[in-house]
Parts: sequence; structure tokens; C-alpha cells
Amino acid sequence: KKLDSDADCAFTAPNWQGEWAAPPTSAYQFHPVDPLRQILAVKLFPGTQAWLAQSLNTLVIDGIALETYGSGNLPNDPALKTALQRLALHGTIIINCSQCIAGEVRQGHYAASDLLQQINAFAGGRMSIEAATTWLYTAIKPDLTCEALRKAWQSAQLVV
Repeated sequence: KKLDSDADCAFTAPNWQGEWAAPPTSAYQFHPVDPLRQILAVKLFPGTQAWLAQSLNTLVIDGIALETYGSGNLPNDPALKTALQRLALHGTIIINCSQCIAGEVRQGHYAASDLLQQINAFAGGRMSIEAATTWLYTAIKPDLTCEALRKAWQSAQLVV
């Protein structure tokens, strides 16, 4: 997460509690990001439900990273829930990230996150919205199934 717009050392991972993996010893491989990939990052806040639900109902998107409340909760809005269900049904990968810089998503812990659990949204754990959005851009490929992406997500959770 970028925390400082002026400092040379502007990036940090304030919620990371593990050890950083050793840097790879082989050469880095760079893969171009597909500019046609439809990825969306959305921060929820009170009052967004109506326009967000309406917008999501008109979009076809490959992935969405949601910044939800607290430990991964949604507002209790039927239109927003229906829009998210529609996206999931059509194969959109949904990642549930917390707006908090400390703590983690505990999807299904509270009733307010049950829907995300039911539609198999990926629980973001301690991952920042920036990391989740980048993961969507790099992981989603036309030839990968939702199940293959879920396995890739679970692997990434162990090292990110």
C-alpha cells in the first residue's frame, strides 16, 4: 500500500505479519497486463449501494476487488446483493478485502458477510486492495476455470 506521496520509500504492507519470502534466484519473468481485462476495485461506503448496484447490473467484468466493512461485511442492501450474485453466476471473480489496514477478512463470521461466502467470493485475508487488484490483473486468463483460479488464489495466500 502506498502510504506517502513524497517519500522514496513510500510503499509498505502494514497488515503483513509473516516473513517475506526470499527473493527468487532466477530471472524475473514479466507478463504484460491485458488492457482489455475488465477489472474493478470498489470501496464501499454508506450511500454507495444504489448507484453501485445499478452500475454492476450493466457491466460484464472479469474481476472485482471489493473493499468491504471491517472483517469483510456488506451493507444490507438487496439490490447490491443481487448484483453481486449475478456477477458471480456469470463467472466474475470477486475478492473481499477489508478497508482496515489491520486485521483480516473473516468471511462468514458475521451475517453481513454471508452472501460473499455463499457466492464463493475469495476472502482477502490481510491482503490490501492494491494487491488483490494486481492479482486479478495477473491471474485471470481466458483459459483458466474459476476452480483453477481458486487454487491459484489459495496458493498466493500462502506467499503474499
